[in-house]
Amino acid sequence: MKHRMLQNLGVLTLTCIATALTISILALGCSKPPEEAIIGRWEEDGKPGFIEFFSDNTFLVADGKTQFSGRWTKVGDRRIKAEVSVLGMTNALVFDDIEISGDKMSLVLDGSAGNFRRKR
Repeated sequence: MKHRMLQNLGVLTLTCIATALTISILALGCSKPPEEAIIGRWEEDGKPGFIEFFSDNTFLVADGKTQFSGRWTKVGDRRIKAEVSVLGMTNALVFDDIEISGDKMSLVLDGSAGNFRRKR
């Protein structure tokens, strides 16, 4: 009886370890760091234009009338600093509170919140 209980406990322990490992592997495989997840073209809900982040840390923004580009860097877990050079002057934009879930992204720029969808 004691031997059977120890045997069952061993099987239960191995099952728990295998389950924990499987969950850990799946969780790691499904999530990307924010600086990778943001790569792509995003369109703001209900507005013309887009913002596109590239893997070489450059970006492009267009609103149908104007277009500009620059470089971006991650400056926090949910924060990106974008630098734009216009007529020899560099301006910095900070995207705050970035949240990405699948093909949806929300962020705050200059106090205004925006919701975006990935287009490619």
